Amino acid sequence: MIIGEALNQAIYIEPEIETQITDAREIVNFRNILVHGYYAIEHQTVWGILQKDLPPLIEKIHSLLNE
Repeated sequence: MIIGEALNQAIYIEPEIETQITDAREIVNFRNILVHGYYAIEHQTVWGILQKDLPPLIEKIHSLLNE
């Protein structure tokens, strides 16, 4: 939830970030589902996203911060 909200705010401040982070809009949308539709979330789905998609996102953020 925190990552999605932070990314949403970053896109608002610097719109070009949306093109630099793969699936940025999907990350923000997933945050919205977590916050507002948490009753429909499957734990296995969240866990799969964390294991598969979070490490590349962290790497991308690190590279953007080091530019």
